[in-house]
Amino acid sequence: MWPKRQFDNLEDDISLTVNYAEVSRAAREVVQSQSARLIETLAAAIADDLLKHFPLAAVEIELRKYVLPDAAHVSVLIRREAAER
Repeated sequence: MWPKRQFDNLEDDISLTVNYAEVSRAAREVVQSQSARLIETLAAAIADDLLKHFPLAAVEIELRKYVLPDAAHVSVLIRREAAER
């Protein structure tokens, strides 16, 4: 995640940046509310929700799926940027 505020302007104050515990809760809620069949769909939904509800300039989401016997995992990685305002 890339907060909208620059790191050197955060003044060690959590209220000036993104609360990662809240981000984790929000991502969990998106996952629990979705019935997506593709991890690509789910990753996009998480990214869109986080950009909508948190002061983020960009977010990168990687989802892993542990379903193939001959592979450690399969995954999708997406990056989304906040719309310019």
